Amino acid sequence: MKWCSKCKETFPIHNFYKNGKYTSSQCKACTLKRSKEWWAKATPDEKREKNRLYTVTYREGAKLSPQEAWLRRVTCIQSKTEIWGSRTGMRDLIRPLIVTHCPLLGIELTYTPSGMGVSKYQPNYATLDRKDNTKGYVEGNLWVISLRANVSKRDMNISELQQYAINILRCFPKVSTH
Repeated sequence: MKWCSKCKETFPIHNFYKNGKYTSSQCKACTLKRSKEWWAKATPDEKREKNRLYTVTYREGAKLSPQEAWLRRVTCIQSKTEIWGSRTGMRDLIRPLIVTHCPLLGIELTYTPSGMGVSKYQPNYATLDRKDNTKGYVEGNLWVISLRANVSKRDMNISELQQYAINILRCFPKVSTH
């Protein structure tokens, strides 16, 4: 038995949609009602975009390389938080930036999350980053680096990063890389 978060009633588990190992929080009846309401009030452009995204995600999604799947995830997330012209424009902007190794640490990048939740992002997971955090996600200010490099430089500006590098070299002058 499972409780529906929309109608507040309890139903057998088969009355809820499953997505992989997860079960929807709303029963099938509430989900269908919400869907019908959305389609009734959606504009033709919204309907067209929803159909296009469905086609790309579910019909063409299985054909994507790990890099293209990563690109789709990144552009969907960034488009919700940043102002972009369009997702297609974003992909065209980011696609040439995809590299095999992190330009800062030299480690091989992975574009496929491993596992579930926050722990799925390993230190060598590819992230889209701004070179200069005072500027936006604009052409010329983007690069793909490892999560480890991104987290390390997250709150520092260029002068702080330069000072950090100088101090590291001063404090550890004879560290071997082998």
